[in-house]
Amino acid sequence: MNNAHKHTRLIVITALFTAITAVCTAFLSFRVLTNEGYIHFGDAIIMLSAALLPTPYAVFVGAIGGGVADLLAGAPLWAPFTLVIKAVVALCYSSKGEKLFTIRNAVGFFPMTVITIGGYYLAEALLYGNWQTPVFAIYGNVIQSVGSVIIFSVFALALDKVNFKNKTLKLIGVR
Repeated sequence: MNNAHKHTRLIVITALFTAITAVCTAFLSFRVLTNEGYIHFGDAIIMLSAALLPTPYAVFVGAIGGGVADLLAGAPLWAPFTLVIKAVVALCYSSKGEKLFTIRNAVGFFPMTVITIGGYYLAEALLYGNWQTPVFAIYGNVIQSVGSVIIFSVFALALDKVNFKNKTLKLIGVR
């Protein structure tokens, strides 16, 4: 298979992950305990794409998928911040390795949580013009991060059992 076919297939897979991220973030979420905490499946899809695709493609999935989700969910004010935050979140995970669930991807939870909390704290401080109001959102961002990691872990471990990564990369023509 030539490089043009590989690149085209990578773009198609990236577009699919981007669309799935947007839909899962905007429409597949549920509240946990309070109005501040909610979990959505979109971050788990970003993590899965980063564990599967080369880094630039995963960063695209995070940025555009997350940003479009804000537009779909009626929160366009957040979209520019989400573009940056979710792009950086994708960098916490790696497609290196034979499996989706690796030590690095399990440990990626820690920087991802710091980036999510810090990024949205800064965004909220800029939007609301003070540094106190965003403190109340930290709890919700922790819940979102923990929930996303749990969802990612369950999916990644299940997909690793059926050799999803290797089969997908063969289909694309990368392996």
